[in-house]
Amino acid sequence: MVPKIFYFLQFFTLFTVTFASTEEATALLKWKATFRNQNNSLLASWTLTVGACTDWYGVICFNGRINRLNITNADVIGGKLENITVNSNKLSGPIPRSMFNCSSFKRVRFDNNSFTGNLSEAFGIYPELQFINLSENDFHGELSSNWGKCKNLTDLRIARNRIGGRIPPEIGNGTIRIPSSIL
Repeated sequence: MVPKIFYFLQFFTLFTVTFASTEEATALLKWKATFRNQNNSLLASWTLTVGACTDWYGVICFNGRINRLNITNADVIGGKLENITVNSNKLSGPIPRSMFNCSSFKRVRFDNNSFTGNLSEAFGIYPELQFINLSENDFHGELSSNWGKCKNLTDLRIARNRIGGRIPPEIGNGTIRIPSSIL
């Protein structure tokens, strides 16, 4: 009886891992479809006919889930990355410094994770940014004058962090909405 249950559970686990990878692979394929040169030689392996975790260029998996994407020097030509949403996960550590260079961000959601770092450093230099939610992490420091470069920012959420000081008046040209319930 035990071997039959073991095989059943093994099959169920394999099915779950495959399903999760297919869902993530589909999301990456939708992103790839926005590239102007989506059929370049390096990303040609990105098809649903092969496994994303085993055969896709630049895709690294852990326990059947895509957890890293490295397409450095893949000669990708595409639009700007405007929205990033990774809220309500178990992500931790500092936000990679390369994120500070994404000047086209309009909407950012990093809330409800365990990110760390000092918000008074380079973070916040996004001239197109309209909405950012950094709540429920472990950020610290003060909002620097760099945040004043976010001229389009209308919604800033930074509750449940260790952030002190005042909010620079330059943020959003004075039109920012910051409900007291989210500070």
